[in-house]
Amino acid sequence: MATAPLEPILLAGYFGHGNAGDEMILDLLRRRFGLAPFLSGPAPRGPNAVPRFHLPSVFRALRHSRALLLGGGELFQTRTSVRSLFYYLSLPLLARWFRRPVFGFSLGLDPHLPLTFRSLTASVLRGARRLWVRDERSRVFLAGRGVGADLMPDIVWAWPAPAAPPPTTLRRILWIPRFSSGGPESASWIEGVRSLSAGANWEHGFLPLHPTEDGPSLARARARFPFPHRLETWADPDDLFDRITRYDLVVSLRYHGLLAAVLAHRPALAVEVYGKVGDLARELGVPVIPPSVAGFEAWREMLIRAFLAGPVDPGDRPARAKEALEALGRSLADTALKKL
Repeated sequence: MATAPLEPILLAGYFGHGNAGDEMILDLLRRRFGLAPFLSGPAPRGPNAVPRFHLPSVFRALRHSRALLLGGGELFQTRTSVRSLFYYLSLPLLARWFRRPVFGFSLGLDPHLPLTFRSLTASVLRGARRLWVRDERSRVFLAGRGVGADLMPDIVWAWPAPAAPPPTTLRRILWIPRFSSGGPESASWIEGVRSLSAGANWEHGFLPLHPTEDGPSLARARARFPFPHRLETWADPDDLFDRITRYDLVVSLRYHGLLAAVLAHRPALAVEVYGKVGDLARELGVPVIPPSVAGFEAWREMLIRAFLAGPVDPGDRPARAKEALEALGRSLADTALKKL
């Protein structure tokens, strides 16, 4: 007798919004588990996208799935909006209503999320079949609320980055920006960039990982730069490593920009515009500069120091991320067997 085709898993994350880090997460999951359907924003990459706010399509996708996979990153946060938090909290509840198991992978709870919302998130995740979180703070909080979770590195550490020899001379600097809602006028690090025209003969490039969010502010900032520079773009996550390895030093204000620089074996400097990138930099031993530092000499010293420090070793993070991905595969395979 013919066996019915296996129902797919449904992927849910911040996909289809043009954020390189989240698109890398989606690509890693789909490379491992096939072209699974995914809940998407307005700019999906690849087939089987499900509009995330079209409820009939979401219900249909859940009904025809065998499991819901949430991942990864800080889905549970209110920086973008409270609505975003409640959207991602609603998905496990919907899956439970359809009697579909829920898995969480490479998740993180925003440490600035109010305690009430963090407790609510823990309550919703308590019914998950299995959870992996990417930081000890999230694991400890969930454990304190009776929710077990395995600790893993960020899933993007599993990206198959091409091997590239380390640079020998500092000539080209790549900036990976991040802007607050105040735009470039409120970004004090921009003045540090502008000061570099005063002396050092370096070439500069700018690579926005989230062009929709950072592109307009970057365009206004670039209009004020008194030196030639290059705007780097990407269409596919693999493009990021091609762009990064063209440069001798990466200065990142974004978490996944710093992670990608380390994977690409580039010397790096983190500008601590928000806690997450600073925490990662200190964990890795990457030099950190406060965004308020001003003046050519201060920036020149930090850039040279970061370059001379050389590429940092990611340690066992890539291997552990791959191991977690395989463990997730085994858990999902168990779900498939139970369906059969």
